[in-house]
Amino acid sequence: MTSSIFQRIFNRRRLLSLLPGRTPAPAAVDVETLRAVFRERYHSFKLLLGANNRALEIMSDIEHALQGQTVFDMAFVRGRCTEVTVSVHRMVRELDRLAPGKYPGLAKRCQEIRESIEKILDVRGPELEPRLVVDFEEADAEMAPLVGSKMAELCHIRNHLGVAVPDGFVVTTWAFGRFLAETGLQTEINRRFQTVDLTDVESLHALCAEVQQLVLRAPLPESLSDALKSACERLSGRLGNPPTLAFRSSAVGEDAVHSSFAGQYHSELNVDPDDADYAYKTVAASKYTPQAVRYRMVKGYRDEDIPMAVGCMVMVDAAAGGVAYSRNPLDASDDTVHINAVRGLPKAVVDGSTPCDLILLSRTDPPSVVRREIAVKTMRYALNPGEGIDRLPVDDSLASAPSIDDGQAAALAEIAMQLEAQSGLPQDMEWAIDAEGRVVVLQSRPLPMSDTVPEEPAASRNAGPDAEPEEEDDPDLIAVGTVTASGGQAWGEAYVAAKAADTLRFPEGAVLVIRQALPRWAALLDRAAAVVSEQGGVAGHLASVCREFGIPALFGVENATERLKTGFRITVDADRRSIYRGVRKRSAGARKPRPNLMAGSPVHRTLKRAGRLIIPLHLLDPDVASFRPENCATLHDIT
Repeated sequence: MTSSIFQRIFNRRRLLSLLPGRTPAPAAVDVETLRAVFRERYHSFKLLLGANNRALEIMSDIEHALQGQTVFDMAFVRGRCTEVTVSVHRMVRELDRLAPGKYPGLAKRCQEIRESIEKILDVRGPELEPRLVVDFEEADAEMAPLVGSKMAELCHIRNHLGVAVPDGFVVTTWAFGRFLAETGLQTEINRRFQTVDLTDVESLHALCAEVQQLVLRAPLPESLSDALKSACERLSGRLGNPPTLAFRSSAVGEDAVHSSFAGQYHSELNVDPDDADYAYKTVAASKYTPQAVRYRMVKGYRDEDIPMAVGCMVMVDAAAGGVAYSRNPLDASDDTVHINAVRGLPKAVVDGSTPCDLILLSRTDPPSVVRREIAVKTMRYALNPGEGIDRLPVDDSLASAPSIDDGQAAALAEIAMQLEAQSGLPQDMEWAIDAEGRVVVLQSRPLPMSDTVPEEPAASRNAGPDAEPEEEDDPDLIAVGTVTASGGQAWGEAYVAAKAADTLRFPEGAVLVIRQALPRWAALLDRAAAVVSEQGGVAGHLASVCREFGIPALFGVENATERLKTGFRITVDADRRSIYRGVRKRSAGARKPRPNLMAGSPVHRTLKRAGRLIIPLHLLDPDVASFRPENCATLHDIT
């Protein structure tokens, strides 16, 4: 029966005409040949359908990524683009096997689109001046690709605004590239990153540990080591004696308007010039910490977009230090300058480890103090007589005294407003006051501002440890805080994190509960619903990143890690400085959606450009004359 069916359907001439390279002959074809040809054609048809389904799945993945529904990196972009072009190429190949010679222009058009996509993915950075080291007096804002964004801005302030900035030099991004190239590190780092799923937390941490060790163990090229030594000698000559140094990151893209990278990289403080090589490598290696890699992913930066420059500046032996905000980042209606201050080095403010004084000043000429909140400061950071820094107790007689006087606060406010005026943007300024009482600027970057006005004045939200909660008789109120680090309301299961290993187990959508608002916890922010910390201030690095990510953060919650047990379902209302049992919505609506942090980023822009050659569908009607291979503008048109 089967034999007669095949013989009725096919004759030998028609069958063999379908096989490439075969000349039809009049003899009858046997059934096995018919079956073999049928199997071959059916197999091609199945492969075509499978490739079509996979291509459409990938197009859907790309659309979801562009809408902000997932975090992705350049490995995702390259992988999806490669996969979809391979799938569409397979469709064209199998179609040609089904209908040889019928669509001669399709393969050519597919290859042209593929080459256009590859050009988009092959993005090269700007040509850099081949300089290993640049002294501060030579650098300017226009040199950001070479000296990094942070040092470019600092040198501009120093050289053009007459503001006091420590002397120093920058080890350039070109030097970083040479270091990685000459040691073979760049090839090895690329290989390792391409083989690991960066969305898997455990794999990410293991990879980062390995890569950082590779960088630290690699010897600096002799030319770079000599350039570092010469720069230190020049600096000593200008000062008249060898200073100790602060080595600080200055990656390209750092301190941008919407991507501060606050606290994501490492700094080495109070370094002897003889240890400059190792200090440089320590900062360079911090490009590959888990929090920095994750931050870049969430913000949509390609690894090649972030070459690392390192600023080396004279270490300031600070009597007091801190952070000044030229505006209130939590309240656009609050027209005051906010100064956060501690005794000793400003590290205590930015790492959130010590309560700090808050001084609000008017934007008048001269500025005047309108409110003070003086914290009890029991610890301070100070320079070790050898190298590094020490955490020391503050004398009891000084613990409750202001860190700075009104005159110093007014001087800081004037500088903050000056920097805002010259940049056109509110500023986040790190500062120190040296032993002679001179105000020194250590860093200044754009200050992200809240786009909403809070329900109650900022003063009541950060009113100090004695402030009463608004609903103290509410039976569901289980804890209150003293500092709204980032406004908003969110809910989820509490997760108490105490050590680095806890980052591996942190569940999606949980409330992060910690003792100190340290920058390392930023690696969890894209998965956290909210952050609760026993210590920390609004000027800390973690607070800054919470505001960037749109995550509610409430600090100053006494004994939070003991009172909020892992697994408890809670609501954090950072605006009201309150934590409630269960889900407590302020209104009937859902919580405010997270911003698409990747929108407008280099990785997002690259995928968007490539997506224009992949996703749109222009050829809709097979019956019109324009439905031809040469008119395919995208891979979707080809499918």
